[in-house]
Amino acid sequence: MKDGSGKSALLNEPNGCWAKTDPKSNEFLGLYIADTGNDCIRFANKNGEVTTLELKGVPDVRETASDCVGGTCKANFDFDEEDDKVGQAAAMKS
Repeated sequence: MKDGSGKSALLNEPNGCWAKTDPKSNEFLGLYIADTGNDCIRFANKNGEVTTLELKGVPDVRETASDCVGGTCKANFDFDEEDDKVGQAAAMKS
């Protein structure tokens, strides 16, 4: 795993990405990338700079999943767009 610009950034088994846009202008700001081989989330901005997000207190999604339908589950945690950080997991449904 290595942060960096363009091809100097190293990812291991990237598996899915999500676009980040400015909520007011809808301008493309970059991509969140699930770097599954390194068990982390990376962010690639529109200039090609890749950084690893700091995620604290995030439980394994398999422990916080709910509403599973056909093998697809919705995770019970919140993402703070302004700070690029994932918040504490919500309580599991009983």
